[in-house]
Amino acid sequence: MYPSFWRIRHVFFRSSGGGGHGCFQPVLSECWVFPDLPYLP
Repeated sequence: MYPSFWRIRHVFFRSSGGGGHGCFQPVLSECWVFPDLPYLP
């Protein structure tokens, strides 16, 4: 459902203390916050 890089972004921002939220950043000037998703290996 989500691109593979979304999983990487999600884990990265989550580990950065994003408050249990991932950050989908299609372009450097934008950052869309999505609800926390189940952990994906």
